[in-house]
Amino acid sequence: MRIAVVGGGAAGFEALNTFISGKIEAELTLISDEPVLPYRRPALTRMLAEPVPDAQFYLKPDSYYRDNGIALELNNPAVALDAADRRLTLKDGKEITADKIILACGASSRTLPLKGAELEGIFPGRHLSDFTAASDYVRLNGVKRAAVIGGGLLGLEFAAGLVAKGVDVAVLELCPFIMPRQLDEEGGRIFMAAMKKVKNLSAHYGVHVTGFTGKGGKVAAVELGEGDAVPAELVIWAMGAAPNIALAEAGGLAVNRGIITGRDMQSSVAGIYAAGDCAEVDGVVSGLWNPAREQGKVAALNIMGEHTEYTVKPAAARFTGFGTRLYSIGEAGGCVEGVEREVSSDPAKGVYQALTRRDGRLTGILLLGDVSAALKLEKELLG
Repeated sequence: MRIAVVGGGAAGFEALNTFISGKIEAELTLISDEPVLPYRRPALTRMLAEPVPDAQFYLKPDSYYRDNGIALELNNPAVALDAADRRLTLKDGKEITADKIILACGASSRTLPLKGAELEGIFPGRHLSDFTAASDYVRLNGVKRAAVIGGGLLGLEFAAGLVAKGVDVAVLELCPFIMPRQLDEEGGRIFMAAMKKVKNLSAHYGVHVTGFTGKGGKVAAVELGEGDAVPAELVIWAMGAAPNIALAEAGGLAVNRGIITGRDMQSSVAGIYAAGDCAEVDGVVSGLWNPAREQGKVAALNIMGEHTEYTVKPAAARFTGFGTRLYSIGEAGGCVEGVEREVSSDPAKGVYQALTRRDGRLTGILLLGDVSAALKLEKELLG
């Protein structure tokens, strides 16, 4: 059997690892648009503050792929898919025909077509190359002030990394308050209080980014509505991600927000599966690391003949930075109706706990400051 895995993220790697663990008799090929081996994407934001050892960054060393006979097509993305013949055309013109294909194409950073977006010093925040380039830019240009566009979980991780590097950071967010999916109103106030204690960090919510101004071809400020501007020598986009579905759509697969699959992770075309940030299961695109791994595993198991289904479950959001910790899962935000809330709060200590119950069943957990009860509560919620 010939199996091609398109994408070197969590889903693609987990699929390969499942094949290897199951000792499948197959020719395995990994196709990636990145020039490096699969890595732990959540570790990227750490790289803004400090070097990350290879052993903590890469999922497996190169010997793993060599010893298990995995053919690597790195920095050579698939640009066309013939679904009927299960044939992929790569950027360099090479064609790969497979009996089974797993599309684990991931997602791309959302950006805006704004005036001045071509200036140097403006980076997406998705791939290793983005972070390497941003870190080098900070070092080579002596960056002292930065702006992160997007005040969600990812944007705050970027901000924390830059703050740790000694850079003054402004977080810019269109929504009027912080992380509405993860925090309720009181939790948001406590979290913002922790942010305000960080001397080289500012948060601007309810602001509209309209463009960028530069000096000498490099970004110098972010323009906001009503004529305001925030000085910034470095800008990082952190506005979420859009699933990479172009390859599948052009190949005739059913798509919506993501590549539509069944719970077995098979797409609308038999023999072609999708997993990870590009996949849509039961109307949900997870966009998170652990669900991507699980989907990759389920796709591989079904290819191996072990009927398995992926079940959409709440995925936890975790954050550590600004002198606090956050754990949030399920119906934890402040925009949930028809539920009961159990709240305990100590703003002076920066500690907050809110549990959401629907008909007596735990459906949401929000912990701030003290997250020691997270695993126990999560077990109850998912059980």
